[in-house]
Amino acid sequence: MQLGRSPEDERTWTDKLDAWLKAGGDVDAFEPSMGRTLLMFAAQENRPGAVRLLLAAGASPDIIAVHGSLQTTRPGCSALVLAGANGSATIVELLLEVCIFVHHM
Repeated sequence: MQLGRSPEDERTWTDKLDAWLKAGGDVDAFEPSMGRTLLMFAAQENRPGAVRLLLAAGASPDIIAVHGSLQTTRPGCSALVLAGANGSATIVELLLEVCIFVHHM
């Protein structure tokens, strides 16, 4: 968890995401200027609760940002790349578990 982030902040972020999904929001919605999905944002922001919620709702960890998601604007970033770049071992593990399960079915 990043410095300054409280459990209440994490819960609020996840609760808002959950409400958006329950209202019919697209689990793989993306931000058009850089092509980042909600899962990419959650991974980049080190939000394990949000990552779990999105994965449980069917978010695809295999989506690649077309326009780049890092400050270098390199294309080809995924939620896994962003989590790794951010040093979030917990989120990397969550994403790898889904990738391994999905690709071995």
